[in-house]
Parts: sequence; C-alpha cells; structure tokens
Amino acid sequence: PGLNLGFGLSHGLVELRRSGRFCDTAVAYGTGRIPVHSVVLASRSHILADRLQLSPAEIDVGLTTSEAVDYFVRWAYGEVDTRTYRPSTATVNAEVLRAAHDLALFELKELCAQQLAADATSANVVDSIRVCEELALPRLREALVAAVVADGAVLATVARDAATLSHPGLMRELLAAVASAEAKAATSASKRQRTRA
Repeated sequence: PGLNLGFGLSHGLVELRRSGRFCDTAVAYGTGRIPVHSVVLASRSHILADRLQLSPAEIDVGLTTSEAVDYFVRWAYGEVDTRTYRPSTATVNAEVLRAAHDLALFELKELCAQQLAADATSANVVDSIRVCEELALPRLREALVAAVVADGAVLATVARDAATLSHPGLMRELLAAVASAEAKAATSASKRQRTRA
C-alpha cells in the first residue's frame, strides 16, 4: 500500500496547530484569538492570502462567535466535512456562510449551504431565502421556494408570516405559484370530467 502523504501532512498541521507550535498568526474574534499557520489560511483563498500580507500577526475574518471561528479554523485545516459540520444554531451557520462568501471559500460556502437547507423549517424559511438572496445561492433559494409551494400547510404558514409580508418579491412569487398550481388543478379536473363524459 502507498503512503498517504496528504493525510500525514494534514494530520501533522492539525497537531501543530493544536499544540500552538510554529503558529505565526491568529484568527481574531471579539476578545479571543485562535493561533494558526498563515500558510494554511493563505492556501484556502487569495483573499485570505492578501489580508495576511497586509496584517501578518492577526487576521479578522468577520466572525464574532467562538463556535463560528472554531468551525472556520478546523475547516481550513481539513478537520470539518459534511459529517462533522453541525453548528449549534442556524445563526452560527449563517455567520460562517457569510464569511465563506466574503472570503471566496467556495467549499465552505457549499458546506454551509447544505446545512442551511437541512435546517430550513416553516418558521425560518423566509430568513433562509433572504440569506440565499444576499449570498448568491440561487439554486438553494429556488429549492426552498419550491418546497414551500409544494406543501400547502407550510405555504399557508409562510404566507401569513410577518417576515414574508415584509418581503414583497417573495410574496408575489408565492402568490403566482399558488395561482399557477390552482390553474393546473382546474385544468386537470376539467380534462377528467370531459374524459368521463
């Protein structure tokens, strides 16, 4: 069997980070800092590389909670994937998603988008749709809207939600989808009646 150098290197960097050895910068948040290796962050994004050149001792990636920063750092080191990314709240996920978008971390953005979809409920779907609009996630937005329209009970709940009423574009879209579904149902019923006659 061949030697897995990728795993060995990744594992070695994780161990060095955890022990604080050879860390040459830190990810700052609020009053905290997590020591990291600048080369690891720079390898993830040209935006991070540019920021590290300007401020090599410390980098602010736009995260404010320790949990969000922890996920960001562990993802940068290859420790987080679809099995292990389980933020405690949708707010933490949205925070990491925004940072991933701003820093052009496309793999992390996709991971967060998957979690956004998994966490969507009738209570938060409008907020999730807004996040999709803000962060250029058109396919996920389309899927969320389609899921709302497909479930009559959810549609009724969402249509009465104050968040939906404050989003006129979404309200129009939902009304158009309902009208289209009703027209299709009426056409199908009419065809069935003609077939029976």
